[in-house]
Amino acid sequence: VCVSVSVCVCVCLYLCVCVFVTGFNKDKWTTLPEATDRCFSTNVFVKYAFSRTEGVNFDAAWLAVKNAVLDNFAGPPDRGLYSSSVQKTMYDACVMSLRRIPELCNVAMEMPNIHYFPVDLAKLKMSNHNELFQPSDEPRGSIKVAVSPSRSKL
Repeated sequence: VCVSVSVCVCVCLYLCVCVFVTGFNKDKWTTLPEATDRCFSTNVFVKYAFSRTEGVNFDAAWLAVKNAVLDNFAGPPDRGLYSSSVQKTMYDACVMSLRRIPELCNVAMEMPNIHYFPVDLAKLKMSNHNELFQPSDEPRGSIKVAVSPSRSKL
């Protein structure tokens, strides 16, 4: 039985880190072009539920979930962390949260797309070496992941 305790972890990952977005599957609905200068920017919303609440340190649980998000998205400060995809990294953060807090019975994460594109300064006879970016409200979208621990006896 899950006792739902909703907590919004607003870890704003305004990392604005340039990432390589290449080699992904494309179909007739693909609108985002491949790029090697895309910024990763989002807000992270995490919602989780407990299987029991007796004896749970909710402050410690909140901190553990927040740190799972940061550990998986940022990694060690001196070298960062490779991510094969946002979806995989979100899944890993949810699984890490479940492992760190055994009282959790599910973790859901949502991350809206916040896009920034390099500003073309050629008209001003200047160059932009991935230093100046313009926010855009398109394309729109949100990525969602929900994970529950396996209760299998296998």
